[in-house]
Amino acid sequence: ALYYKGNHHDPMLIKANEVFKLATIGGSKALDWKGIGTLEKGSLADIITINLKKPHLTPSSIDDSILNHFAYSMKGNDVENVIADGKLIMQNRNIQNVDVEKAIMDVEGVTQRLLS
Repeated sequence: ALYYKGNHHDPMLIKANEVFKLATIGGSKALDWKGIGTLEKGSLADIITINLKKPHLTPSSIDDSILNHFAYSMKGNDVENVIADGKLIMQNRNIQNVDVEKAIMDVEGVTQRLLS
């Protein structure tokens, strides 16, 4: 989002809520994945929790600040817990019951399909 705004020299070009929609619903549509990207009945339950007690995520109490932090400030290591398809994947930053090598190979396969 920052690159996009900077590249177009327009800080108002895309709002944080639009970035959030692109990352969730837009991502599922781009990959043609059905039943993901929203939290609703019938969709897969993919949820993360974020540790907001970090200087780069302050303040987190002002309206819209969470989405702004999501779009422009959060880092991968801010994620504390991950639930994917209703299963606990990461708890307190520790990956649970995941074959990391297989996951890496799966991502590489998807990347190759997207780039071809």
